[in-house]
Amino acid sequence: MIWHPALVHFPIAFLAGAWMAETARMHPRVGLQSERWEFLSRVLLLAAIPALALAMISGSLGEDALEQVTGQAMAQTAHDWLERHELMGYLNGALATLLATWRTLRAQAMNLLEHRIFWGAFTVVMILLIVGSWMGGHLVYEFGFGVKQSP
Repeated sequence: MIWHPALVHFPIAFLAGAWMAETARMHPRVGLQSERWEFLSRVLLLAAIPALALAMISGSLGEDALEQVTGQAMAQTAHDWLERHELMGYLNGALATLLATWRTLRAQAMNLLEHRIFWGAFTVVMILLIVGSWMGGHLVYEFGFGVKQSP
């Protein structure tokens, strides 16, 4: 079994939850001093890091398995899409690790401006995550990656 489809949704959920917690902290009624939202964001960000690592490793192993199953080199267009998807995964992994480090080191010490910059950077990561996820869906539905062909 190719593990990537089973593992990839965990980091997406963890990052989305952390982003929502950060967004809630920006609401005037919640405020930046809400320790519960900050703690939730930090825990979800930290959970996303090993989940991202597993998704990236399983994706790399899945690529190798895909070439073995087909017994041939994949079409250049499909390979280009796969390489872009892989690059997005590595980029998201690196940026999410930076965000988790930033959130952990600064925790409640962020002032309003720093939190807005952090939230903006996190929003960029979420946009990249959506683009990478769309690419993964394109690989499945356009090129049939991870789908067994019926005889």
